[in-house]
Amino acid sequence: MTSLDDKFGIWPLIEYNGWRYFPLPSMVGDVGKRLQQMKDFNSRDDDVILASCYKAGTHWIHEITSMLLNQTTEYNTKHWTSLNLQLEWPEDYKFAEAMSEQRLLQSHLPFEFLPTAHINKGAKIIYVSRNPKDRDVSMYNFLHGKIGWPDMTWNEYFDKFVLNDDIYGGWFNHAKQYIDAIKHKKANICQVLYEDMWLENSVTGKTGLRSRRMNSLMHYIEKK
Repeated sequence: MTSLDDKFGIWPLIEYNGWRYFPLPSMVGDVGKRLQQMKDFNSRDDDVILASCYKAGTHWIHEITSMLLNQTTEYNTKHWTSLNLQLEWPEDYKFAEAMSEQRLLQSHLPFEFLPTAHINKGAKIIYVSRNPKDRDVSMYNFLHGKIGWPDMTWNEYFDKFVLNDDIYGGWFNHAKQYIDAIKHKKANICQVLYEDMWLENSVTGKTGLRSRRMNSLMHYIEKK
């Protein structure tokens, strides 16, 4: 689940190794050290990581996954709990480390920055992807009006951020890394396409039948 709360300024972006990042408190300073801390994160065997680009439908898939993990139909209303479990958000991992229950972690960064221990032990990763055209429009609307974000037209945004495609590793690089990891079985990844989930559930919701992709996600989560 993504949220750049209005009390946090998100401009100017931080540049590091050819990519640009939002200036979250955790990312201000030594970006390289912070990214390494993510890779060194002490993952548990039952951790699940929800990985996606910004505005890929993460919030919705997070709600579904949270309900499946907790065997409940109640929505997860603990917003700040979710942010503290986003790997690049908190300034330290004390909150996550103190949790005794199963953790649903999140990241908007490319595959190369996921915790090494999580990947090596074959722990679960749910990769959420979305049509880049829809995702870019959603990103433009999302950023418009945020504290510090420059007022720009869609055409200006397109030239600066869609064509450059360098925020948080860029959509194409992000997708390429996860698809390559799936293809070559580098990690235990379940891919979820936002449009497929939305289309199937808009139809099955009227019939009371559970969608094929929902079943697939459910079985992946339940699999030991």
